Amino acid sequence: MKKLLLALAMTVSAVIVSQTAAPPPVSAGTGVECDIVNGCEDYATRLVRIANEEWNRWDYGRTQECNYVTRVDSYWASAGSLSGCRDAWSAAFISWVQMQAGDDGAFTASNSHSTYIVQGIDDREAGRSALYKTYRSSELEPRLGDLVCRGRGTASGYDYDDMKSVRAFTSHCDLVVWASTTHIAVIGGNVSPASGVTCLYGDSGCTVNRKFLSLSSGKLSFADAAVVMRLSVSSPNPPGGPF
Repeated sequence: MKKLLLALAMTVSAVIVSQTAAPPPVSAGTGVECDIVNGCEDYATRLVRIANEEWNRWDYGRTQECNYVTRVDSYWASAGSLSGCRDAWSAAFISWVQMQAGDDGAFTASNSHSTYIVQGIDDREAGRSALYKTYRSSELEPRLGDLVCRGRGTASGYDYDDMKSVRAFTSHCDLVVWASTTHIAVIGGNVSPASGVTCLYGDSGCTVNRKFLSLSSGKLSFADAAVVMRLSVSSPNPPGGPF
């Protein structure tokens, strides 16, 4: 009888462990990671989740940067820099999101968007395997996990070829977190609480915020994005709306 009870107890314990243990690891290179909290996610899905969590953390764009200095400092650290809340931290934010998603160094972290925009151009034109490759916004439809980028300031009219030639320039990128056939939603850092537009140097009160961009025949206008950085690990769009 004791042997029967012991066998039964061991069987019940095995069932409990099998229901609570983390899913088995997925082979490297698939972009998929599994855990108990989030289940199995590919890289694009993790990027979207992390960006939305940060938007939530910033009270959906209502928290101002200099009231959240420690968070901004963590973004700067991911880009290998140290600066203040009034410096332009949007590229550091993108770098932080990529790092949190587990890029394992595949993303070219930087405090300047132009660094990874140009890297994506070089990788594409050299035919190299890369996490992101840069395309003209007229070439493809943005999808989850892509970065949509444009020049700003003196580089506000820069197109793909200008970026390729000049190499270092002022710019801004946002992460695509939702997409339909007519619109996309993007999240970026160091942007306006009201409109999600990039803050100017020295502004205070910037935040992490979301905005919507319209598509025409599936493409962004040049005014909204000169280039799209295509993520090599794709994810299907979630059902329903962006909320």
